[in-house]
Amino acid sequence: MVQQLNRSVYQLRQILFWKDNLLVNTGKTILEYLLFPALFWLLLWLTGCLCANFSYWPTNLIATFALPLSILFFAYRLTGLLMHFTVEQEIYHVLVNRFFFPLLATHIIIQTIGLLTEISLLGDTELFAFGETKVTLRSLFIVSVGMYLWSTGVDGFSKLFRNLLTRHMGVEEGVLDGSLILLRYFLIGFGLFFAFSQIKLDTTAIAAISGGLAVGVGFAFREVIVNFVSGIMLLFERSLYPGDVIEINGEMGQVKDINIRATTIRTNDNLDVVIPNQYFLTDNLISYTHNSSLTRFQLEVPAACEHNPETVIAIILDVTREHLKILSNLNADVQVVSFGENNINYQLNVWTDNPLKIDSVRSDLYRLIWQAFAEHGIEIGSDQTD
Repeated sequence: MVQQLNRSVYQLRQILFWKDNLLVNTGKTILEYLLFPALFWLLLWLTGCLCANFSYWPTNLIATFALPLSILFFAYRLTGLLMHFTVEQEIYHVLVNRFFFPLLATHIIIQTIGLLTEISLLGDTELFAFGETKVTLRSLFIVSVGMYLWSTGVDGFSKLFRNLLTRHMGVEEGVLDGSLILLRYFLIGFGLFFAFSQIKLDTTAIAAISGGLAVGVGFAFREVIVNFVSGIMLLFERSLYPGDVIEINGEMGQVKDINIRATTIRTNDNLDVVIPNQYFLTDNLISYTHNSSLTRFQLEVPAACEHNPETVIAIILDVTREHLKILSNLNADVQVVSFGENNINYQLNVWTDNPLKIDSVRSDLYRLIWQAFAEHGIEIGSDQTD
């Protein structure tokens, strides 16, 4: 009774200690994200009030320029804090570091330049001419910085929506990923069309660019286009989706991404294999999850001839039922497949719903079968003779 009471007190202390650490770490994270922007805004506000009382010249600058930017900076850090606690590291990196931060920096730079000159007039500054087309600073900015922010935002928010829909709404990953990939391609294509439309190329320039692109497509970009079309065909045919477990050229892994040029597969060794999309249409592809994740696999188990096959089969099946990763609702079975000189060869057929774990499950079953054979005095057969 005393030992049980001490154990309960110890467990209660562990829980309280874990909660205290969680609260402390959460508090440190909140301070790390929000303390500086909050103090910076407060300092600017106090400075603005002080300048207003003494009619100093920076009052208008602080009120119309510095304070709004400090509020945006606080909103940026608050967004980063919320994403720190709610989304995966990859999504956080894309949205916070690669999208929101460059967006905020771009806005600050534009506002700062606006203090010195008229932004609209600066944007109309001609940089160079291509035929009769005049490339201005505004059009170049849209094609470069604008397209970077657009494509990064599309990529980041598609990952965020996927995370929210699959984790919190139970949407099937395969269909959702295929739809998001097509939507991402469409939005990026729309962004490219809009960006280059700002340049307003004349017909002569378009003809020249078209001729150059034709040559480039014929040589350098032919493979890219073939792989892009192959990726679209894979999605429309629903033969491959991110999350599928496949085997191609003897390499088994899970599809992580289907991109414009290639598909990324992550193997059991945590290696990312990049395969051009066209190979999925020309080579043999084995999909373990195309219609269902249920997969049957086999184990070859030899046993000495002097043991009763019914006894050996019963021992193997008992071991199989104890394994947690074997599906109990689909019966395993053992077959006698051949006779050797000194042994009988058995084949164990079992089912799993996680094809990526087949090797580890097979290893576990072999070890458990060996232990069960040792306990029951069953000798593992061998075809070797003295």
